[in-house]
Amino acid sequence: MKRPSNSTLIFALCGIAWVAIFLSATFKITPPRELVVSDRNLAAYAKTTLDGLQAKSFTESREYCGLIFEDDDGNLSTSRISKGTASECEFSWQVPLGKYAAATFHTHGSFNDEYDGEAPSLIDMKTDIADRIHGFIATPGGRVWQIDWREEVAVQLCGLNCVEQDPDYKPCYSFQPVERYSYGELKARAQSDGGECL
Repeated sequence: MKRPSNSTLIFALCGIAWVAIFLSATFKITPPRELVVSDRNLAAYAKTTLDGLQAKSFTESREYCGLIFEDDDGNLSTSRISKGTASECEFSWQVPLGKYAAATFHTHGSFNDEYDGEAPSLIDMKTDIADRIHGFIATPGGRVWQIDWREEVAVQLCGLNCVEQDPDYKPCYSFQPVERYSYGELKARAQSDGGECL
């Protein structure tokens, strides 16, 4: 049996090293970067971004979503806006060189009395916490929510008509959202949703 040459062994070792580096980079959990921008300025930027998407979101009955970037000086910008469906939206996590992902954002589409669109969904909250990034959500009623991944809570930043409201929106007085939800409280809200509105 022929013995492998030195060059074959070197190539094999290089291949193994490359796979190890790739897997390490892929699965490595890095500590989240501290944002330069203030919470207030990030929330204001998110609110303006969402407000600009509301009319299109209502007209097309679909969610729109994306990322807010920050550079080293705390200047904010927005990723390419992605079109979603009536109840979900996926965006690219590609971050330009010199920028960092500061927050996610998405609309909740048009008013639908079959869907609890006035509070974040469980998947909204679970995803932002898992991704260790703040998230901002605009509702058909014109509310804006922030998911704070560190505190693991969803906080209503502002109420009805804070951003553009769907002309077809009808308030459900028997199922109004509160100002703040933990994941467990949001789950209880979802479980108590009987689908009726009085």
